[in-house]
This record gives sequence, C-alpha cells and structure tokens, in this order.
Amino acid sequence: MKKHLAIILALIVVLVCGFATFAFADADPYVSIVNPSGDTTVYAPNLLVSVKITKAETITVEVSKESTVTTTSAAVDGTVETKTTKVYTPVAQKETFTSTNSLSYYTKKFEEITPGTYRILVKTVDANGEALYTTSKLVKVAAKEVASTTFSSSSGTFTFLQNLLKTIFGD
Repeated sequence: MKKHLAIILALIVVLVCGFATFAFADADPYVSIVNPSGDTTVYAPNLLVSVKITKAETITVEVSKESTVTTTSAAVDGTVETKTTKVYTPVAQKETFTSTNSLSYYTKKFEEITPGTYRILVKTVDANGEALYTTSKLVKVAAKEVASTTFSSSSGTFTFLQNLLKTIFGD
C-alpha cells in the first residue's frame, strides 16, 4: 500500500512541476527588460527602454500606450451590454535588434511621452521573423510633481529666519 501511495505522490509532483514549466515557458530566459525596473513610476517626459540579451539572437521591441475603449450594444430584448477592452497604440515603429555576442544591450529613448500606462513588448524571433518568446512589462508614466518653495507662516524655518532678521535689524 505504501508503495502505491509513493508512486501516486511522485506522479502528482511530476504533473504539478510539468504544468508549472508550461506556465512560465513563454518568456525568453536570455532576454530581460532591465529599464525601467519593475513596479516603478516614471516621472519624466521621456522613457528610456533597455533590454539585456545574454545570447546571440534577434529581438523586436515595441512600446505602446495603453488605453481603454468601452463599447455599448443593445439587444433586441432591450438589454444593454457594456464591454471594456484595452487597446495598445504604438508610440514608435517596431525595431529589430540582432545580438551577435553573449552579452548585449538594446537601449532606446522614447521622447515626448504623455502620462499613462505603457507596454514594452520584446519578442525573440527566428530567422523567418516568427516569434519564439514574448517578454513584456507595463510601465506607468506620471507628470512630474513641482515642489513648492514658498515658506508658510507656520514653518519652523520661516519663524527662525523672521526672528533672526528681527534680532539683527530690530522691529
């Protein structure tokens, strides 16, 4: 009985590991998006994209802005259905880069970027241009916040400077 239980347990472990391998097989292990780093917000009017390639291969890189499109349709019975989909509009033309070394970087600066969410899509392609692997990352771009340089009357610095000037020059 213990022998059968061990075989069944081993079979379950193999199946679970096999499904996990298929679930993560879509990203190229030799290609990674290193800039912008994960889960950061970019506060600039431009976006610097850098891709690290650790094997001689060809990639295509595309940066697209994400937008949401809502469509509403009415059925004959009077019910209304609203459907929301995400649409990606390319910021620039897709570029192809071929690495001939065991370590290369693709880097490009995309200028005049407006606030929003952008998708960086990197595809590893074969000699025919067919995609073998896909690596992507979503990046948020926000407007740069302007820091206020005015002193308020409740500021400790303002009070200190006011008292210092009163001491030097009098009331």
